[in-house]
Amino acid sequence: MAQGTVTANRKRPGVRRWAVLLLGGALIAACGPRATESPPAFVDAFIRDGASGQDLTFPEFLDKLAKADALLLGEQHDNPDHHRMQSRIARELAARGRRLVVAFEMIDNGQQTLLDQFLAARPRDAAALGDLLGWEQSGWPDWAHYEPIADAALAQPNPPAKPIRPANLPIATARDIARNGLAAKSLDAALAETLRQAAARDPAVLAAHGADIRASHCGMLPESALAPFALAQYARDRVMAESIAAASRDAPGALVLLIAGNGHARRDVGVPLHLARLRPGLKVLSMGLLEGDAPPETAPFDLVWLSAPMPREDPCAAFRAAARQ
Repeated sequence: MAQGTVTANRKRPGVRRWAVLLLGGALIAACGPRATESPPAFVDAFIRDGASGQDLTFPEFLDKLAKADALLLGEQHDNPDHHRMQSRIARELAARGRRLVVAFEMIDNGQQTLLDQFLAARPRDAAALGDLLGWEQSGWPDWAHYEPIADAALAQPNPPAKPIRPANLPIATARDIARNGLAAKSLDAALAETLRQAAARDPAVLAAHGADIRASHCGMLPESALAPFALAQYARDRVMAESIAAASRDAPGALVLLIAGNGHARRDVGVPLHLARLRPGLKVLSMGLLEGDAPPETAPFDLVWLSAPMPREDPCAAFRAAARQ
């Protein structure tokens, strides 16, 4: 790593809103750490091209993004600056004439019909979409952080038929996999077959997911739980890739944006790995929205945009408290 601190390659403990903790036989949703104060404004000047190692001006950065077929925009879920970055990117690309489809990690494919009905009746009403999706009960940061991103998609002059799409597994299915692995009863046949092949096809990816899950749960998960949890993460990446692939087929020429945690945007173990197999001709860019006071020497993304570090409470304190209950 370069000097200074950067949240880059691995997910730090507690930063994943979707993290689930296996305690006493039950899965408990674990919230990310809460910020103790408002973060500084994001660093507009630091955008780095991972391939060349060169810093880009904002216009150069937009030129690069505008040529993509799919753009995976990572985030640190609880950092408001990252959501402002994402909405700015979406607005700028739409202003350049790119038709956008936005796929959200925070919306699961069990909500597809509800989402389609809402968009057919109220195609420009981004503000009401959060209530429709039960956002307040979801555990994700406030809809106010994501609404401007959705609005950028809905406000386009010529939006695709489905400008907003779900990208994730239903949480019940993810929990079933995390509990039961390949024995999960909620798996459909196609995903079950993909997961059966994963151990032979991607052992290093599963091992990396296991290491991340151990760290993000503060070392409190039993070792026996890591393999099914890793499989659940692998399944979610696969489903997100399938959502992007479907969107690119349904809206030819559109630029598909995935809004998801940084771990899902990673080229080495995340969604890009699966997307390359599903749509090998698709031009995909991954972008990590990272925190730090110095650029990372290496990061598993095509592009990095650096924001100021955000003060947080000890993320492992919540896990320890839950374990005592």
